[in-house]
Amino acid sequence: MELARQPGYSTAPEWARELGFGSGMGIPNMEANSDRLEIRSRVGEGTVIRATILRRKSEAAGGRRETGS
Repeated sequence: MELARQPGYSTAPEWARELGFGSGMGIPNMEANSDRLEIRSRVGEGTVIRATILRRKSEAAGGRRETGS
């Protein structure tokens, strides 16, 4: 699990990396952009990833939040 948290670590084959997939930045980016990141994994069962992003007080009080649409 610790390897997956290292920027650049990937198990993707070379052909997938050439297409821009499997750069190894998914989990590091999720950690950088969430307040809490939990990863649970069991061989033969699968993996659960839970990212928590806390609301700021201004958003919780009905403040306006801009989106990139």
